[in-house]
Amino acid sequence: MNGLLDRLRSGEKAAVKELYEQYYHHCKWVVLNGGGSDDDAQDVFQQVVFSLWEKLERADFEIKSTLKGYLYNACKYIWWDIKKKDKGVSLDHIKEIADEDGIAAKTAEEKRYEQLYACIELLGGECKTLLERTYFENLSDKEIAPQFGLKVNYVRIKRKRCMDRVKKCIEQKQASNERI
Repeated sequence: MNGLLDRLRSGEKAAVKELYEQYYHHCKWVVLNGGGSDDDAQDVFQQVVFSLWEKLERADFEIKSTLKGYLYNACKYIWWDIKKKDKGVSLDHIKEIADEDGIAAKTAEEKRYEQLYACIELLGGECKTLLERTYFENLSDKEIAPQFGLKVNYVRIKRKRCMDRVKKCIEQKQASNERI
């Protein structure tokens, strides 16, 4: 197990500070790029740390990826969950304010990111996991290969095929939006 996780599990206070110093900026990046603020990023990271802390109390808890990847994905999913809940409650109100101020509700870049994330989610399975490990967890092909039982060169080929599927999905989404 990761030394930092062992230290967290034993209740070492310095380990929490180290966790924050090493991994908070990844969570902050997710939240800021998802339209959130610094305060939102702090709230999300606190939820992730609290959740991790609770899980570490269970003897059977195990992280199957890297700690960085686990925390990154936890931040991503908690932030998406918060955004979904916020949209359901106040999307119309936000749109009214944006229209009154002449501000577009979503920038073109935000729409592209949403399409990208939606297409990656639709892929599911190995493609989704491979792309997350490559682009979100920043793992090398050498680190990824054994996780999938592949040779390093085949990881590149598989990633290209997965990205081709993502590109095709995005093109289809854009084409269907143009028809509307």
